[in-house]
Amino acid sequence: QGESSRTQGKGTTDNKGSFAFQFPADLSKDLLSQRFIIEATLADDNNQQVSSRTEVLVHKSERYVGLRPEQYVAKTGDSAAVELIVVDTERQPVANSPVSVSFYHRKWLSVKELQPDGSYLWTSKPEDTLIESHRITTDSSGKAKASTVVDKSGLVRVVAEVADSANNKMRSATYIYVSGSGYASWRMESND
Repeated sequence: QGESSRTQGKGTTDNKGSFAFQFPADLSKDLLSQRFIIEATLADDNNQQVSSRTEVLVHKSERYVGLRPEQYVAKTGDSAAVELIVVDTERQPVANSPVSVSFYHRKWLSVKELQPDGSYLWTSKPEDTLIESHRITTDSSGKAKASTVVDKSGLVRVVAEVADSANNKMRSATYIYVSGSGYASWRMESND
């Protein structure tokens, strides 16, 4: 992931050598919280320059949700479950927080595509089919559980979403492998 400039500007220090500035921390087009790198360069009358930089974490939401499968492998016909926790920006648990949890069966659509050099490489695209959704609430320690019964072998993608008081949403996802009879599509890669 490369760095991209969100804003830039120029200014002059005051008689004490200080300079203050503000800039918008708009994350409306970002999926996740971001680390902003703030860099300043000071030039004197002889055009001698000195630079410094720092990083600032800008939160997308006042809440984060974390997921962990109870088991990473389930069997068809059994329950696939996740444990979750909701925390604030200070990493403190958030009690009584509503969370949406959705379970998807992930199918990989893989084809070999012709490349400009005449070779063929695998291209895989996911196709998710909703199994079940839950609206749950965290307990007094900010934790909760959600589960679904899985009837197909393959991969189950679990997505949790939490919103803060301003309706800023934060998502987290994890996977559970499901063993059983029948065909399961897997992502194909060109490793040879």
